Amino acid sequence: MLLNRNRLADAIPFLFVDVNARTELWEQSGSIDPFKNIYDLVFLMTTRMATCRELTQNMVIVQQLQVLFQTLERSATPMVLLLAPHTREEAKNAAIQELFATIGKFMQDRRQAKVPSSNTIDALLDHGLSNQAIVEFVLNITFAGVLNTGINICSASAPRPGNAVLHQ
Repeated sequence: MLLNRNRLADAIPFLFVDVNARTELWEQSGSIDPFKNIYDLVFLMTTRMATCRELTQNMVIVQQLQVLFQTLERSATPMVLLLAPHTREEAKNAAIQELFATIGKFMQDRRQAKVPSSNTIDALLDHGLSNQAIVEFVLNITFAGVLNTGINICSASAPRPGNAVLHQ
């Protein structure tokens, strides 16, 4: 349903536009921090593939979502679970509620759109999924994509002794 040739072919140009818009914000010379810059790109592309164009065109919303995802990610470490479970549980619950509200707003906008698109949210709506099921799907895909892809890409692109630092 979601991983077919037509959907992916439609999404690739939008991904390049999104990546170009983000990289235009980077410094024009010097080096980049792959654990920040590349991670941001992975988050943007994963969010784009899991949600809709309208959401990812709003960089403020994307940054807010990224902060909320990082809050959830940090709340699941063994150290936090041992030393501060109640404090992090409250932050985790607040982040989950905000994620549901934000994604839910864009999902409702797509539900009411006059013209359907090839966005993931539209495809899930077309298949009759409930609001909760769609938001849970988006959160699961985003977590899987960001954690797995982000960590691997950042590690692979990090400067190592003897490797050139990225310069223009």
